[in-house]
Amino acid sequence: MKIYKIRLFLLGFLIFSIFILFFVRCYYLFVTQKDFLQNQGDLRAVRVESIPNIRGSILDRNGKYLAVSTIVYDLWLNPYKIHKDKIDIKNLTKQLKTLNIIKPKKLDEILSEKEDKQFVYIKRNISPNKAEKIKQLNLPYLFLEPKTKRYYPSAEVVATLLGKTDIDDNGVEGIELYYNKSLKGTQGKQSVLKDRLGRTIKELDLIQEPLSGQDLTLSIDLRLQYIAYKELVNAIDYHNSQSGAVVILDVTTGEVLAMANYPSYNPNNSKNVDFNSLRNRAITDVFEPGSVFKPLTLAMAFENKNITQDDIIDTSPGFLTIKNKTIKDIRNFGKLTVRDILIRSSNIGISKLIADIDQNKFVDFLYNLGFTSKSQNELQGETSGWLNHFQETDKFSYYTLGFGYGIAVNALQLVKAYAAIGNKGYLPNISVLKQKNIGNIEYKNKIMSENTANQVLDVLHGVTGPTGTARRAVIPFAQVAGKTGTTRRIIKGVGYDAKSHNAMFVGLAPYPNPKLAMVVFIADPKENGYYGGLVAAPVFSKVMSSAVRILGLEQQSIG
Repeated sequence: MKIYKIRLFLLGFLIFSIFILFFVRCYYLFVTQKDFLQNQGDLRAVRVESIPNIRGSILDRNGKYLAVSTIVYDLWLNPYKIHKDKIDIKNLTKQLKTLNIIKPKKLDEILSEKEDKQFVYIKRNISPNKAEKIKQLNLPYLFLEPKTKRYYPSAEVVATLLGKTDIDDNGVEGIELYYNKSLKGTQGKQSVLKDRLGRTIKELDLIQEPLSGQDLTLSIDLRLQYIAYKELVNAIDYHNSQSGAVVILDVTTGEVLAMANYPSYNPNNSKNVDFNSLRNRAITDVFEPGSVFKPLTLAMAFENKNITQDDIIDTSPGFLTIKNKTIKDIRNFGKLTVRDILIRSSNIGISKLIADIDQNKFVDFLYNLGFTSKSQNELQGETSGWLNHFQETDKFSYYTLGFGYGIAVNALQLVKAYAAIGNKGYLPNISVLKQKNIGNIEYKNKIMSENTANQVLDVLHGVTGPTGTARRAVIPFAQVAGKTGTTRRIIKGVGYDAKSHNAMFVGLAPYPNPKLAMVVFIADPKENGYYGGLVAAPVFSKVMSSAVRILGLEQQSIG
């Protein structure tokens, strides 16, 4: 019994001693060592950081890179902490100066003017090599934030089509914007242990792996794009023009092989870029097509009248008056065949050719060709154009529509309509993406009969002959077919300007089995001529000549 009491006493004493020790320890930790423990807690903190992913690349149809992303770093600091903890600013400045990161004076300004801020960028888009050197300095309150930066190897050559990304690598224009979701991918997440200076001590759990964006292969052939852009710029410079566009289509697949615009810009350095340079003028700018519209009118006539190329139309005396309004030719051509109406580009001939055709049929034909509607949705900012409404009694407006006035189109719409002529009457579906399984294309939009398409194509080939208006469009390696156009420009608040013109050419090659359709549009040429045959046709010749050779479309015998 006595031994039992002794054991009970010892047990009680032991428990009491443990309690006392626990109390003393708690007092020591939470009272005497409070500041120390808090400081130690501050030294280490778990944070969740983003892991940058790589935005998908954009490639041309042959695998050439048009847009790529790479890892870069943004450098920032915490002025508030630097001042609070009395960091040696002179040493910080010296270290950064050795790496040519920031000028000492600029750093002093930041630290003095923004001393209450906890986040200020020092330099953005630092290369990985330089970032590694900064890491090795182990400077306090200086942080490197990884991200991705977009680079465009072809710069301004494809810029207006591709668009660009913002500083956070999000698409904001063109293809980059339309396909941003698939191109962007998803950033990863990583938990990390950091010290009180914000430096990573240890990488902990991987919360979410980064998912790279999907690559995108366009229909563009970079070789043709370069040539089209070069020749467009040369022509605009030579003729002192305002702007222009060139579009090349595959007539069977509807793929856009080139879409060049000027002015353009360098998306690798797009600060202070003029807004007008951002526009994809091939789809945003609309214009009255003038004489390049006549082949489409001729197609409509072949579809609705029992006529041949050899039928005679009397265009005398070279003008046509309708209710005090006059339609003129450049001279009195007299009697012309239907074929020669297009070759000589007779306004009177076109007007008489469609005089007895129901106006509604003409309008419906234009709608079916895709005018007044967008060609497709992948290109941002496309305008639909417009068509003047006129009454059945308004013969003047109806006739002028026949030779391309009273309707506004963009360059892509126009070349698409010509592609139907080269594609046996079928209107192709436009695509800026490289198409798969093109061996068995099913066409749904039958616009005209194959016979009509072939007849118009034959006449267009004649336009490039010795007596036609498009002699400067011929190329040495294949036969071509096409039409010139020259229109007066409309000045807002003024009307038609007699001193300002648009020059155009739309053509197909190789004739008689076209593979390519091309439009050349040049706005407001001021020097060395302004007619489509002088300004636009030579551009077509140079670009198409190269395209035919590059794509292996040369003809064995030309004549």
